[in-house]
Formats: sequence, C-alpha cells, structure tokens
Amino acid sequence: MFSAVSLFAREMQQETLNDAIRKHGRTKSKVMEIAGWMTDVYGPG
Repeated sequence: MFSAVSLFAREMQQETLNDAIRKHGRTKSKVMEIAGWMTDVYGPG
C-alpha cells in the first residue's frame, strides 16, 4: 500500500513539473526570436 501511494505522489510531482516546463516553454521561450535574429542578421553565412 505504501509503495502505491508513494508512486502516485511521484507521478503527481512529475506531472506538475512537466506542466511547469511546458508553461515556461510556451510563455518565455526565445527560440523563435533567436532563430529569426540568426537568419535575418547573420544570413546563410
């Protein structure tokens, strides 16, 4: 019983962590800004 509860708690923590990572990626990601800067400023180089 203890291991099942422990496993459930770990899964919930993992899910919370994954949600936080996804949220950060959607709201604070600078990938497109950096990619645009590299292609527009530096070009195919």
